[in-house]
Amino acid sequence: MKTIKILFLLFCLSFLNSCMVSVHSSRFPVESFVKVHARMTIEVCADAKLMSVCEKSHFYSVGSGSVVGHRKGKTYILTAGHVCHADVEGPVKSIASSVSMAFKVQNIKNDYYNVKVFNISPEFVNGNELDLCLLESNGIIDMPTLNLSLTGPKIGEEVYNVAAPTGFFYPPAVPLLSGYYSGPLGQYHDLLTIPATGGSSGSPVLNNRGELIGLIFAANVDFPQLAISIKYETLRDYLQENLYPQPSL
Repeated sequence: MKTIKILFLLFCLSFLNSCMVSVHSSRFPVESFVKVHARMTIEVCADAKLMSVCEKSHFYSVGSGSVVGHRKGKTYILTAGHVCHADVEGPVKSIASSVSMAFKVQNIKNDYYNVKVFNISPEFVNGNELDLCLLESNGIIDMPTLNLSLTGPKIGEEVYNVAAPTGFFYPPAVPLLSGYYSGPLGQYHDLLTIPATGGSSGSPVLNNRGELIGLIFAANVDFPQLAISIKYETLRDYLQENLYPQPSL
């Protein structure tokens, strides 16, 4: 047995790159990652009734996401609810005649695909912080899907993240991050020690097998090494209900 272990070690030393790639690629399934490009268009009309003297302004934002399913000729991408939601506040809200959103996703091959909102969690829209969204492609996108883990993380378990913080993403290079699962944070959320900031929203949280166990949607402003994730059980239930609903008996 000892001889076998030594031989295996020598094999890995001889082919270090291949051994290491095998380990890390399972923890970081970058082939399933997408950067989400969102464009909000706000139309303001001087006379809303007559629709005269109207001007359109475009605002851009980015987030992260991952392919979680292919069904009926379409591909489904999981991201955060606030990445998808057209929310206008303050003085602009009172003068806006219309608000619309358009989305594209970009993968590590630098391919772009048009997508649209399939579902935003009603709980998020109603202000309950269940920050989840599914985007839908016009056709099948040739990308592998993330597998949902059968179990959630345990306190102290190392967890992994593929994201585009601050929108930083230069295909095929995508930031790979890690930290620890620190425990539940209220009813729907978990606390992680994964660095996160704007652009990380919607990025997948993974276990050491590269399986989906959460989704980052927020970070601590003063200490961005603390990220907040959707709890595994909540995420599992959302995907089962909206992506793979069980047939009624």
